[in-house]
Amino acid sequence: MRFFLFLLFSCVYVNLSAQIGHWPNGTKSDNYSVYALKNIKLYIDADNFVENAVLVWQDGKIIASGAQVKIPENAVVIDGYQHYVMPGFIDLYAAEAGLEFSKSPTANKGAYSPNEATAKYGNDAIKADYKAVTQLTGAGTNDYAKNGFLTLNSFHADGIIRGASALFNVSPLSIHKNIIHDDAALMLSFSKGTSAQSYPGS
Repeated sequence: MRFFLFLLFSCVYVNLSAQIGHWPNGTKSDNYSVYALKNIKLYIDADNFVENAVLVWQDGKIIASGAQVKIPENAVVIDGYQHYVMPGFIDLYAAEAGLEFSKSPTANKGAYSPNEATAKYGNDAIKADYKAVTQLTGAGTNDYAKNGFLTLNSFHADGIIRGASALFNVSPLSIHKNIIHDDAALMLSFSKGTSAQSYPGS
């Protein structure tokens, strides 16, 4: 009987110890396919590049690159003819980058109710209806590119709830071709910003 109970508890212990008790660190994907991007102009740095190069990656990691790379037989092959690939940084907190504001919002010092029949909230510190992509022109982002930043997550840095940011690439192409995600993230802050209303006070 003791031997039977010992085996039972051992099985339970092994089963419990095999469970993951925490979230895995980093982004995870179930897609383990191998991808190969061929016929590209691959930049090593700002001055050096490789023509007709191949870039191979799997599970979010680059496993091979260059002109003499053999494409794996099981790879998903993408023809990148007349496209450029270069290393670059991503700025996920690029406040106001590439945004041009047509007019300044009018401060509401009175009642906490919207003056118009829109999605605008009554409290000026709440700008959940704002979408950065509506004022995204890409202007003024040359300094980012010069410092190695190629992808920016831009938002309007005003209010407690600041609305949706826009994720885009920095390149000479027109801005609508550079947008990666027009509703990338909901931006929040502890600062009221330009709101002239007294609430909230903490």
